[in-house]
Amino acid sequence: MKPAYRASFTIRDGKLEKIIDLCRTWVRGRFQRRLDGFNEGISIMEPGRSIETASAQVDEKDYFAMRLTHIDGVIPGFLWSTDIGIVNHQEGNNSVDVVLSNGWKDGRIQPVSFELTRPAIVPRLIEMFDASADYKLSVEPKMVRRGEIDKFVGIILDKQRKLPIVYASATNADELPRINVTKMSGQIVGVAHVFYSRDRAISLAEILGKSMDCYDGAVRVYWPCTRDYFNPASHRYWSRREISEGKDVGEELFRMISGFSISGGMIRNSVESVKGLNLRKKIGELESRQDYTQLAEAYSEENDALRKEVERLRGMNDGYVANLRDLTERLGESENTLRIYRNGDEGREDLVPAFGSVEEAVETIKGRYGQRVLFAGRTRKQVRECVYKDPQQIFRALEWVATVYVNSRRTGVEGGDIRLSCKDQTGMDYVPHQSEVTMGMFDRDYFIEVDGVRVPLEMHLKKGVSKDSNSIRIAFAYDSKSERVIIGYIGKHQRNRKT
Repeated sequence: MKPAYRASFTIRDGKLEKIIDLCRTWVRGRFQRRLDGFNEGISIMEPGRSIETASAQVDEKDYFAMRLTHIDGVIPGFLWSTDIGIVNHQEGNNSVDVVLSNGWKDGRIQPVSFELTRPAIVPRLIEMFDASADYKLSVEPKMVRRGEIDKFVGIILDKQRKLPIVYASATNADELPRINVTKMSGQIVGVAHVFYSRDRAISLAEILGKSMDCYDGAVRVYWPCTRDYFNPASHRYWSRREISEGKDVGEELFRMISGFSISGGMIRNSVESVKGLNLRKKIGELESRQDYTQLAEAYSEENDALRKEVERLRGMNDGYVANLRDLTERLGESENTLRIYRNGDEGREDLVPAFGSVEEAVETIKGRYGQRVLFAGRTRKQVRECVYKDPQQIFRALEWVATVYVNSRRTGVEGGDIRLSCKDQTGMDYVPHQSEVTMGMFDRDYFIEVDGVRVPLEMHLKKGVSKDSNSIRIAFAYDSKSERVIIGYIGKHQRNRKT
């Protein structure tokens, strides 16, 4: 089983018994039975589902763990498992871990497409109790008012913050967020804090800088502070246009954030570990009584439990191996670029052939990075007619898009300034946005159609300002569903209001 989601938070001043009662109520809806002994420890298996719980009291701490496992309702043989681990500390606080895992029942490693949502117990716990993770958690989004901008930015810049912040800005037209913030907050509750505004005058630019702002209906995720925090490429941005065209920002956010939420490792207090606490306590008592017969049985029981735990962890490791294979494939695709730019110009001639034309450079990119880059629109004709003097530079630019840029969009994080990366590696400037007015005036230059869908070419690489062989523009978009770049324009300077 491979972890797919993890929420960790603290419930303050909540009695452990009440928290467990809420978990039992949630589980009982699946089993339609009383589940007697749930608080102490049970193990029930029914066709297609099972529930196991354990509890322990050690060193003035109370422990509770449960695991609910069930077969997917659509995919035969595909399992889902929800682990909940709770520790009640002496001061009354409760540390809560909720981990959602999945995998094939027979242990196979095989790709599968599934719908991922957070366990329903997470919002129930947060609604019922005073829950926090750095800041108070809430199922409802929090509104940012004009007089609270400094406070909100202070939360964004808090170096102790561990959860991401998602902010939905007000549109200039009606001062409402472009997305349903209540729905989005419910989707990602427990793994992010959601804020929104209903005031178009609110701007974060004065403190964070224009490149880190979020305005006019856009949505942005602000990850916890890092060394290169003010690199705008690190913080995913959805423009009003992207949202208006039907993009499900909430679903994309959940998949992005849940993918990173499991980086904290496995659940701290699993059913096996809580049972192990009881067993170690029992062994200690038997040792003090020198009851060697029962002690031998206890050690045998502990060995069996450890063996089962090793098998469980090995299954989880298989899931990590599958992830590793995907990452290895991505790494292999970008290996040439890494070799070039780690060693300066050394070896560049071997890796960047001496192309006789832009068309040759583009065809080589298609061969190497066809899974990451799609050439669409009128690019075939544009490439044949392109007279740009340096096809090798075109190759390096497209290779940067296929590797560095695609990786930054797939992960949502780019280490270092992406604009500087582009300039250093290609000699071109990366421009993340186009003027809406210009795009509207020259529709043919800034929009293409792919599979019946109208795609705006908002990003582009550029060099030169003239319209001769010294100037080039490469305009593109990113498709989050296929996780690849769509190249829609290669040629001289596109038309704009000045030309």
